[in-house]
Amino acid sequence: MDPERNAGVLTVTDSRTGRTYEIPITDGAVHATELRRIKTAQDDFGLLSYDPAFLNTASCRSAITFIDGDTTPSRSSPSRGRSCRSRGSC
Repeated sequence: MDPERNAGVLTVTDSRTGRTYEIPITDGAVHATELRRIKTAQDDFGLLSYDPAFLNTASCRSAITFIDGDTTPSRSSPSRGRSCRSRGSC
């Protein structure tokens, strides 16, 4: 992925209020939490995103994810034999 082409700003104008928001684009995606800035009133929770079948959900970068389909983790690996659910975090 070309970082220059996959970064920038998405400008959104809310037709309900006429307000304009600039949402950062990083790695070709916007953070869903950025949509919470789009509100109709100060006490409004903000706009939420909805992707019912994960048809347009992006993956994320992670420094802790172990992905290696051809080998198994060593005995010293903390993830050996445990899922994220049993450890309580991922």
